[in-house]
Amino acid sequence: MHFAALKESGTALPRLPDPYEPVVSLFENGGGFSLDGTGMIDIDATASMGRGSLAEWLERCNSRTCRTRSSC
Repeated sequence: MHFAALKESGTALPRLPDPYEPVVSLFENGGGFSLDGTGMIDIDATASMGRGSLAEWLERCNSRTCRTRSSC
């Protein structure tokens, strides 16, 4: 939780969204995620995506012909 310590130090920081909010929201709403042995992140057993940034994932998906986003 180094981000929290940095905020508490009083150092001027750029206006960035809280990096933990998405996962906190996921857990607060009863969701969860797991990592499988192939490098995929499974979200609530309904969706999965490869590790890396969202931009990287979208670029890989958009470079293929996908029937649905979840099949990328």
